Amino acid sequence: MLDVPFAMRGIATASQARWDAAHGVFVFEGRELPPALAPFSALPYSWEMRVQRELAGQALARPAGAAGTIQLRAHQTEAVRAIAAARAAKLPGFLLADDVGLGKTITAWQAIRDMADVSSVLIVCPLAVVAHWRRTIQAMGDAGKDIVVMNYERLGKLFEVSDAARKKIKSKKGLARAGTAPELDVIVFDESHRCKNPTTARSKLAAKLVANAGFCLWLSATAGQNPLELSYLAPLLAHVTGARAKDLKDFEEWCLAQKLGVTRGAYGKWEWSGARADCERVRAMLFDAPGPRSSPAGIRRRPEEIVGWPALNRMLTPIELDAEGRA
Repeated sequence: MLDVPFAMRGIATASQARWDAAHGVFVFEGRELPPALAPFSALPYSWEMRVQRELAGQALARPAGAAGTIQLRAHQTEAVRAIAAARAAKLPGFLLADDVGLGKTITAWQAIRDMADVSSVLIVCPLAVVAHWRRTIQAMGDAGKDIVVMNYERLGKLFEVSDAARKKIKSKKGLARAGTAPELDVIVFDESHRCKNPTTARSKLAAKLVANAGFCLWLSATAGQNPLELSYLAPLLAHVTGARAKDLKDFEEWCLAQKLGVTRGAYGKWEWSGARADCERVRAMLFDAPGPRSSPAGIRRRPEEIVGWPALNRMLTPIELDAEGRA
């Protein structure tokens, strides 16, 4: 399987690679990859590597041990315990809303590594941090889990569509309506605020994935500015109040039931009145445990709240050249 950018497809075709429309990848059949195709080879934990393994009938590789020596800090260990408690309490997910620089990636991956009954893991993140996620997994060990790391723009590749339906699909929103989402044990949405606009194709695809997932981790230091921007957390918020919200319509009805200042505008668009008390109520729903024996649905810390942590933390984050850059 090859990861070939659109602009480089001519090179791939000239080097005897063919397009596999069913899986949305380029395929080269041969014993050795030609030099011209080497930059496009599938990377660890990529969608292409997953497809390659499935088509070849290969079993999941043995657990890869830790390649680094990452040690969790106290606040990260606390968050790992909170995630485990939320899952044990049958919450549909957890919002990890720590401020920038507090190590949400490491926290999230340790929490998943500790989930012994979890096999399939999807990590959705901005393209710029795909390499960071891959290196973190390699440094901490993959625990033998079936992992795919991909950016938000590629979510459509996960959906199964019949040949008849494929001919009618004209957009990613159409794919979200007609496609079938895979069943996954855990999904991580890094920078989850990218789904704050529920009308975008990205948000619709993500919502359909969430509906089929066993547990979700939403990671964001800026989750949303008002209740309407938290529609992607609908299953979590509804669960906290004893309700259910499978789709956007359910979430809108939930907002009305909770009297969060949500109304229909002049052209039918949902609007928020802007009362600060609404935001505080939602914040309490997410970060305050509803009872002494219950678990919160999220956690939020700032650098100044953590003993010994610098207010400004500068870190070098690895980036990864795409296939075109490697070529």
